[in-house]
Amino acid sequence: MTVNKCLKTALSIAVPIVVLAALPFDFDFNRWVLLYSVLLALIWWSTKIISRDLTSLFLLGVFLLLSSTPVKTVLHFPASANFVLIVCTFLISEGIVKTSLADRLAAYALGRFGKSALRLVALSFVLNAALIFVIPQPFPRVIILSSIYTRFLEAQQTEKPVKSVVLFSVYVASTCTSMLFLNGDVLLNYSALQFGNINMGWLDWTVYMSIPSLVISIIMFLLFVLTFKESILKAKSGTVPAPTKFPPLTVMEKNTLAILVTVLVLWILEPLHSIHPSWISLAAVAAMFCCRLLEPGDIKNIDFSLLLFMTAAFSIGGVLNHEGIATAVFSKLLPYLPAEAGCAYYSFITLMVAVLHMFLGSAVTTLSVTLPGIMNAAAPGTNPAVVTLIAYVTVSVHYLLPFHHATIMVGAGKDSYTNKHVLRYGIGLTLTVFLFIMFILLPWWYFVGI
Repeated sequence: MTVNKCLKTALSIAVPIVVLAALPFDFDFNRWVLLYSVLLALIWWSTKIISRDLTSLFLLGVFLLLSSTPVKTVLHFPASANFVLIVCTFLISEGIVKTSLADRLAAYALGRFGKSALRLVALSFVLNAALIFVIPQPFPRVIILSSIYTRFLEAQQTEKPVKSVVLFSVYVASTCTSMLFLNGDVLLNYSALQFGNINMGWLDWTVYMSIPSLVISIIMFLLFVLTFKESILKAKSGTVPAPTKFPPLTVMEKNTLAILVTVLVLWILEPLHSIHPSWISLAAVAAMFCCRLLEPGDIKNIDFSLLLFMTAAFSIGGVLNHEGIATAVFSKLLPYLPAEAGCAYYSFITLMVAVLHMFLGSAVTTLSVTLPGIMNAAAPGTNPAVVTLIAYVTVSVHYLLPFHHATIMVGAGKDSYTNKHVLRYGIGLTLTVFLFIMFILLPWWYFVGI
C-alpha cells in the first residue's frame, strides 16, 4: 500500500469519528459501532479507497457479529425473490447479447435514420426505450448501443467533440428511459420498491410512471440539445448509406424473440396469474438453456461482486431500523419536515435525497439509507408509493459527476466522454429535477388516484 493510499485510508477512518462526535445521540457502544461502520462503508464505497467487495464483507461481518438484528434480516436480499430475478436478468441479457439481436436492431436503425447528430441523439432515447423489451438491464443496453454508435461515428469520420457528445447521449438516455417500465432497470427499480416496502406489479408501474417518464425523457432530450447545441446542430450530415431492408432473423434470434415476448406478456398479466416476475425469468433462463442460447459457462457472466454489494446495501436499512438507529437519526429532521403531506413536504424529501445522493454516489446505497428512515418519519396521510417513487426518480435523473450514476460511470470509464460533459449537463438536471417532481410526477399521480 502506497503512502498516499495509507493517508487516505487513515482519513476515511477518522472522518466518521468526527461526524459521530458531533451527533447529539444517546447510543450505547454497539449502536455507535454500527453507525460508525455504516458511515465508514459509505465512504469506502464512494471513494473506492477500499475495494467494494472487502467493504461489503466488512459491513456484513459487523452486522452479523455486533448487532442484535436477526440473520434473516441482515441477509434478506439473497433470500428474496428479487435476488433470483436479478441473477436471471444477467443470464437473459447474456443470451440476447450472444444472438446479436439487439446489435442488429440498433445498427439497422442508425443506418436508416441517423442522418445527423441531432437525429442520432434522438435515436439514443428511442433505442434505449425500445431495447428495454429486449434487454432488461441498462448496462448491456448502453454497452451494445455505444459500441454500435462508435463504429457508426467512425465510419462517418465524425469529429471528436461531436462524437463525445453523441456517445454521452446514449448513456444519458438510459437514465431516464429506464424509468418507463418496471423491467427498464430490474436492479434499481425492484430495489427501490423493496426499500420502500412497496408491492407494485408491471401494470401498476406502467400506470404510475410511463407517461411522466416519457415527458421527463423528452425534456431531458431537449435539455441535452440545448446544453450541447454547438456540437449537435452544427455537425455535418452523415454519409453512410441506409440499408434497404432489415436482414432476416436467424433461428436463434427467433427463439430469443419468442422467449422475450412470452416473458413480457406474462409480466404484464401478473395481476391475473400472480406469478412473481422472478419465477417467470427463471423459466425464461431454463428455456434459453434448452434452446442452447445459454451454456453452463455463461454463469460466470453473473456479476457476483455486484450481488455481494447489493446484499450489504440492502442490509443497512434493516439493521438501522431494527436497532432503532434510523428512527433516532430521522427524528432530528422532524422539526424541519412539514407536518402534512404536500408540495413542501415532497420538496423537502427530494432535497434530502438529492443532497445525500451527491455524497453517497450510489443510487442503491442512497435509497437503502433514506427510504427506511423516511417511511418511519412519514407525515400523516403520506402514500408510501409516492415517497418511494420520488426518491427513485431523484437518484435516477440527478447527477453532477459520473460516480453519481452507475450507467454514466460506465461511459466515463470507457473514455466516451469527460467529467466536464457530465457536470455541464448535470447542472441543468439539478435545476429541473424539482420541476419534474412538482409539475410532472405529483400532478400525474393525483390524476391517477395515488
